[in-house]
Amino acid sequence: MRLSGFLPVVGRRVVVALGVAVMMMVAASAQAQTPPAAAAPAAQEKPKDAFKFEGTPAGPILLMIQIKPGQEAAFEEAYDAIRKGLAASTKPELQAQAKTMNLLRLTLDLPPDAPRPYVVVLDPPTPNVSYDFVAMLYYSEAWKADDPEVRKTIDAIFEKLKSSVHQQAVWTMVRK
Repeated sequence: MRLSGFLPVVGRRVVVALGVAVMMMVAASAQAQTPPAAAAPAAQEKPKDAFKFEGTPAGPILLMIQIKPGQEAAFEEAYDAIRKGLAASTKPELQAQAKTMNLLRLTLDLPPDAPRPYVVVLDPPTPNVSYDFVAMLYYSEAWKADDPEVRKTIDAIFEKLKSSVHQQAVWTMVRK
């Protein structure tokens, strides 16, 4: 059956369906190339620091750290250096931060290839300072990171952390 003598009805439907599909693909690709105005400021926002705690939490915070096998001594040296550096700072909030960092080590015998769990108990955590190792070393101002000699010391501590830390996470606990 032919309408208007050009294409059969089924043929016209196929042409219309293909035309609609092409228009939708063109519209979608044009929309994908032009980011929405609201998305631009969100991309510029700084990601939230998971190791920075604002206000007073309801309970202690546990920093769960897994250390690579055989790297326990390197990690403990780096951790002690960070804690001593924060304690020696002239800033009261960094001194308070050093006091809250209580390191615990799992003493259970583990398989030789298993990471060693450590826990840093923050009870209570110092508000508005980061417990992220990089932030404490380079951005807390406990050390003068712009001094080349001090920077060498900081970089050596960071290398120990980088070579020893397998994984870390934050657990927020609530008193019951």
